[in-house]
Amino acid sequence: EILISDGRYYINALLGNGFTEPILTNGETYKASPYGPRWLWTFAGMIYDEAKGRFLGINRNMVAHRLPEANGRLFDWNNMHGSLLYMEVGFKNYDYALIEDWNTHKKTLYVLNFDKKKDFDVAMYPADDCPELDKALCYAIGMRGNVFFYATGKNIYLYDYAGTNTGKKVYTLASESEKITGMKILKPCVDRFIKNHPYNNKVLVFSTYDEIRKEGKVYMYYFNESNGALDISSERIFGGFGKILDMEYNFAKYGS
Repeated sequence: EILISDGRYYINALLGNGFTEPILTNGETYKASPYGPRWLWTFAGMIYDEAKGRFLGINRNMVAHRLPEANGRLFDWNNMHGSLLYMEVGFKNYDYALIEDWNTHKKTLYVLNFDKKKDFDVAMYPADDCPELDKALCYAIGMRGNVFFYATGKNIYLYDYAGTNTGKKVYTLASESEKITGMKILKPCVDRFIKNHPYNNKVLVFSTYDEIRKEGKVYMYYFNESNGALDISSERIFGGFGKILDMEYNFAKYGS
């Protein structure tokens, strides 16, 4: 279990007795991003340090440390020089990180493989041709294809990073008073307890809030897991909520 609060990073190891904050080597400090890699085998955890724009590995002794040098690689994971806007496990179980450069404010999608002990870079895509990306409030990344959704308050876009490297609008809310407040792809198969699920990585779920009606809603659409094409005819809408803060899949044994 990982808890990130006010720039601090805490780990509760499997069968642990509570949350522990890793010690950073050489007396350094860090400011942990609320996002980070999740699919880890070679590290106990991983911090994206917003203070210095770098990834920090955490070993089994709960010591945070600098990663191996990135000489001759596509990018330097020890000096990303930007803010981490979002990060999620995606296609091929790689980690996908959208980072905004501190100086130019240009956004780049970085693909990393932290299952390795070094040479973590896989690919990088300058996100220069993505409409309204500066206004994006939430993101969702698919694991069964090169699928990347981002949403503003009104519109949802599909970023074809591995193809045309452009973003296109795929959905717009009809109601002027309704705003998108959250978005996720249904991903129930994230551990050994749920190995298969008929809707795994096939449903886009997003929440909205209507300021006039004071009502929250949840929308669900099937999408093509390979290319992200939305099936508008599959629409399901659930209303009657307050303002929705978050959404998550609940294992069927405990409800749905």
